[in-house]
Amino acid sequence: MLHLLKLMSRSQKQFLLLVIDVLLIPLALYVALVIQLNAAWPRQAVMDIAPFLPYLMVVGATLSWVLGTPQIRLNAYEIRAIGRTAAYATYLMLSSALLARITGLQFGMGLWAVFGLLVFLLSVGSRVLMLQLVLTIYRSGQKRLRVLIYGAGNTGLQLAHAFMSHESIEPVAFVDDNTSLQGVSLAGLPIFAPPKIPEIAKSEGI
Repeated sequence: MLHLLKLMSRSQKQFLLLVIDVLLIPLALYVALVIQLNAAWPRQAVMDIAPFLPYLMVVGATLSWVLGTPQIRLNAYEIRAIGRTAAYATYLMLSSALLARITGLQFGMGLWAVFGLLVFLLSVGSRVLMLQLVLTIYRSGQKRLRVLIYGAGNTGLQLAHAFMSHESIEPVAFVDDNTSLQGVSLAGLPIFAPPKIPEIAKSEGI
């Protein structure tokens, strides 16, 4: 699996993300129908909406590509990228409502609002899941460098978050001179006093 990931070009990875975005559309629409109609299998609604779905998927693929959501690297998926995903979901929601109106589908705006929210949640969730999967594959394929971060301020926190999504570096703990921080955790990592560095380095394989 690691070999396959390394063989994939950047354009192939972008295409894969685009395909995932498009495939999430029918899933989000089906779940939205289930929620809105309060039925586990809304057969008639699914049949009514089936001819409309291919057009919606084409619109979704176009919006995803234009807004650049497939171009966002998984290990760089953060607040700004989530904002772009939110914009994609919003535009898709508005487009779906407009397209439904044009094609004469008799569904209220509530369905499309739920659909847009589900597209957003599924898009973000799928990327977070894929990132964790990719990191797990990379980590299983090579030994990671375990590091201790000196300084538990904003810079240290940013560094820790960067390392957490790195395939070959693993943050283990913080060290800080501030006694009020020592003994607590930050970003899930413990904060120690500087005199403990030799002990931690030995016990944790830093």
